[in-house]
Amino acid sequence: MSLSNHEQWHTREYHRCVYLRALDRCDERPGDPNLVYELVWAYSEAEAHPVPVGGAPLAAFPLDCYDLLLDLPNGGLSSLPRASLAAAIGWNGALLRKLSLERPRPVVMFEEGDGESESRMVVYFGNNCFYSFRTLLEAVGFLFEYWQVDPSADDCDGGHFGVQLLRANLQWEYERAGEHADGIRRGWEWLGNV
Repeated sequence: MSLSNHEQWHTREYHRCVYLRALDRCDERPGDPNLVYELVWAYSEAEAHPVPVGGAPLAAFPLDCYDLLLDLPNGGLSSLPRASLAAAIGWNGALLRKLSLERPRPVVMFEEGDGESESRMVVYFGNNCFYSFRTLLEAVGFLFEYWQVDPSADDCDGGHFGVQLLRANLQWEYERAGEHADGIRRGWEWLGNV
């Protein structure tokens, strides 16, 4: 076994053991969102390393644990790895709203489809600025890229892109509120009633 294979083996085993320990701790205290946070991190780290020849595969991730991430304090979700966060949002859509509202200037994120083409993920920054993406992971990555500042309005979707009725209603709800955060909250409420 060469040194690089040896290092790969031990790195993978280390992360696998950290993940198994996190699983055990979650079994001991099943309702603790902080332990679930550790579990998601440990799984992400272990999954990032390929299984070496003869290595043990990872234990299955308990998907119902994703529901506990809703109980994390503000700022907790945005510190998770993007791929893990996208998987969690895929399991529990309420995490999308929590993540969007954690941003210093909150946004609305939603899935949009027109029945003719594939659906897409849209990030709405307010002021008629919509940005569309093919996947949830791309949308989450874009949100993280512009976590502290808003992207340029010059790069947003054009006026004839997307489902116009949906976008017009979101813009109307946003404008009725007056303040950015209130407008975004109104947009989320409107989406929840659609």
